[in-house]
Amino acid sequence: MICAFCSTHVDDRDEAVEADWWPDFYAGEVNYEGPVCPACTGQFLVTGDHGEMELKPGAEVPPLAIPLQRHPNLKHEPTAGEFPASVMYRGQRYHRTGKLGTRVSDGVRTAEYEADDASRVWLGTDGRVIPD
Repeated sequence: MICAFCSTHVDDRDEAVEADWWPDFYAGEVNYEGPVCPACTGQFLVTGDHGEMELKPGAEVPPLAIPLQRHPNLKHEPTAGEFPASVMYRGQRYHRTGKLGTRVSDGVRTAEYEADDASRVWLGTDGRVIPD
């Protein structure tokens, strides 16, 4: 294993773990694969608000760092912004609340919508609307 910043070498993962190497870090919203040796962790990384290691301000992503990517076999998890802002259902307009869920019957991701009369429906990524 080679440090993404300084190219220091360790023989295997066990040695890296015992020597307190860090496995990954964030630069903005991008998660990069390390590893990062303890010296470079102190020099280039800082613990972020959510407990993840982040690149210090002013530090550059090293050329050996590789962006971590979602495995292609894993399904994309939609965000609230990927659902429409409003839907029409049985003649009434419902507005997205921002709450996401998963339909128990089939595992489809859903978003909650609310009408002016406080009635709610759920829109699934499959296009089906289910009343609450």
